[in-house]
Amino acid sequence: MRIFSLSAVAVLGLALTLPGQAATLYAISGDINGVPRQVSSFDPTGPASPLFTLSDGSLGFTGGLAYSSSAGRFYTIASDGLGASSLFSFDLTGALTSEFSLGDGFFGGLAWNPSDGCLYAVQNDSNGYSSIYRLDPAGHTSTFLFSVREGLTGGLTYSSADGDLYGLVNDFMGNSTLMRITIATGAFSATSPPLGTGFLGGVAFNQATGGFYAINIDNFGASTLNEILPGAPGSVTPGPILGDGYAAAGLTYGPDATNSTVPEPATYLLCAAGLALAGWKRRRLRS
Repeated sequence: MRIFSLSAVAVLGLALTLPGQAATLYAISGDINGVPRQVSSFDPTGPASPLFTLSDGSLGFTGGLAYSSSAGRFYTIASDGLGASSLFSFDLTGALTSEFSLGDGFFGGLAWNPSDGCLYAVQNDSNGYSSIYRLDPAGHTSTFLFSVREGLTGGLTYSSADGDLYGLVNDFMGNSTLMRITIATGAFSATSPPLGTGFLGGVAFNQATGGFYAINIDNFGASTLNEILPGAPGSVTPGPILGDGYAAAGLTYGPDATNSTVPEPATYLLCAAGLALAGWKRRRLRS
């Protein structure tokens, strides 16, 4: 019985601490003055819960939102009144840290790639053409990768299922399409027919279903969370209305806002030690 108990405790510990995608979504919307800097959290059924605002209102955080599980921090891109963009990071206390300057026009999406520890960002030029950059938070460097096409303004996310990026393109009529972007080659292709209009609030990959969540905004400013299953008939399923002003291309999964503690490495070691001890005792009894 004692051997079973040791094994059970160890396995339970591993089950509780093995990494997986969190169930909480985070997004950026306008504050009471319409400045995109309000951070809110919600689950896929809504509603949104405002957490805090970023900075003092002099910057617009329209460059996307991504969470790094290795750093335990959120990353976002803000631009000033002249269009100069910078990378920032913050935690769930709302404490904001300036990382490094990027140049002009970094709005439209930001994604974290856990396989290389880098961020991927959208840059849009004065003609509306979009490019992808790799950002290294540790080295404080940005590297141009490739140009895609015009209108990548609705958000960017990384898919752990295939290792590709996915972004929302909006044409001059406001029609939105989810595009697949192959990091290795820059190949750019539509995943499904147009989704509708106004998908400007960000996109996040859903590891559980292989689909996505995305925010669209109507002509009156009301924002809705939608579930997208690429390639499926009727692939867009509207969900909860989040509120007004979610048009900052910033949506990501992150830790539970009420319990954001990340297990220490010692937790994994303790579980492994428990399994080893249980095995050793079992061998002793058999010998």
